Amino acid sequence: MRNARKKRGYTIEEMAEYLGFTSRHISDYELDKSKPTFESLCEIIRKLSLDANAIFFPERFGSGAVYISGMLYMLDDQKIDEVISLVEEHLKSKAGNQR
Repeated sequence: MRNARKKRGYTIEEMAEYLGFTSRHISDYELDKSKPTFESLCEIIRKLSLDANAIFFPERFGSGAVYISGMLYMLDDQKIDEVISLVEEHLKSKAGNQR
């Protein structure tokens, strides 16, 4: 949760207000001092647009590479070719920026 908060540039207080929780709840969740209820967790996932699979099945979806691999598996050949082209363009651009 801390990563999601920081990624959005929220303070604990701003995150609490956005989610409708107290700052204490957010702090306790981030420090693993307490766990949100299932309903609260669902609200956090929804409002922060988090990947529920990565939260509920971290061994399967927690790794970015595993997640991407799973997503690619569901694509047809044409879409995979499009993804390959995008990745190649990205890598070329990244290599050019490092010079």
